Amino acid sequence: MDLSRKLNKATDENLKMKTVNNTLTKEVSTYKQMILTKDKALEESQINYTKCAKELNRLRTEFRQLEEQTLQLKMEMESCANTKDKEKIQIKELSAEIMNLVNKHKKADEDKLSFLHSVYQRLLAGLTVLFFFYPLLSVLQLMDHPQYLYNIDCSFFISIILIAISISIILIVPFFSRDRKIISFLYIISFLHFNNIDHFFSLFLIDRSFSSFISIILIISLYFLILISLFHNIDCPFFIFYNIDFFISINRSSLSSFPLIALLHFHNIDRRSLHFYNIDHPFFISIILIALLHFFISIILIILSLFL
Repeated sequence: MDLSRKLNKATDENLKMKTVNNTLTKEVSTYKQMILTKDKALEESQINYTKCAKELNRLRTEFRQLEEQTLQLKMEMESCANTKDKEKIQIKELSAEIMNLVNKHKKADEDKLSFLHSVYQRLLAGLTVLFFFYPLLSVLQLMDHPQYLYNIDCSFFISIILIAISISIILIVPFFSRDRKIISFLYIISFLHFNNIDHFFSLFLIDRSFSSFISIILIISLYFLILISLFHNIDCPFFIFYNIDFFISINRSSLSSFPLIALLHFHNIDRRSLHFYNIDHPFFISIILIALLHFFISIILIILSLFL
């Protein structure tokens, strides 16, 4: 009896152990599956981690590049701001200089215009006498640009003085040339408002042997036309002296140019105002005498330049 009881107990315990073993094997299999799934998840997480690490490194490099670009842009912005400030300062300085130059030019223009007006008034009043060659040249050299002498409403006897002195200057320069030649030059005299018809009279002097003879003839014709316009009571001519250039040969090799007379523009004078310039006027007679004196001196200089 005791043995049967012990056997029954042992069998019961054995059955219990089997059930426990079965449950444990089931749990072990489930744990194994869980471990396998965890291993797979761990591998996947490791793969994802490596991918994320690579992406993070790439983003870090891009971020560094963007930081460098932003620093460069900041430096460029600062340099642009500095250059902009410098340019603003330079613009202010240049504008101030431009204003100073404009004021200086305006003042110079006003001085020149006042000088021309005073000379014009004195010439009209007969208080100023223009003498030989270089005073007229110095007066003309006071003008930096020819337009200052443009549109001067000048009387006809002033034009006679200017013509005579300019011809004297033209003819004295070749007299002192080293080659002892009369140098070719160009005169252009335009006659307008002559019986409402535009007449152009152009004088061209030829170089070397024929120049002196032709110059004498042309100067005589010039004075003859002036005297005709005076004594026949016609409209006074409209003179344009257009940059007389001399080309003086030095040692027969080089040439140098001397522009002596600037642009002179004389308005036409009406016939009704010609009664003022009567031949009995003493100042007008003195001007005619000065013009004739310069004319004969010019001819003498031409003749001397031929034979010296």
